[in-house]
Amino acid sequence: MRSRREGAQLEVTYSFRGNGSDGLPSHFSLAINSGGDINLVADTVALSGGTTTMVYPNTSTGDTTYHVEVQASGRWSVTVTKVS
Repeated sequence: MRSRREGAQLEVTYSFRGNGSDGLPSHFSLAINSGGDINLVADTVALSGGTTTMVYPNTSTGDTTYHVEVQASGRWSVTVTKVS
């Protein structure tokens, strides 16, 4: 079993706001995809939010290309920094 500390470490910072309509919140989700390895970072129903977290994608396939997938109805921002 792979340790969460082995391989790539990504620091992911995200925020979102105005996510909904008529004062009702809607769904916000954020995932980091690497070579079929999907890391769900956020999955919530809210008008606004955000945080910074660490993601440890599986790099055993040799794929180091990361794709950011976002579902939101409002404005959003995502920053991904490779830590190691």
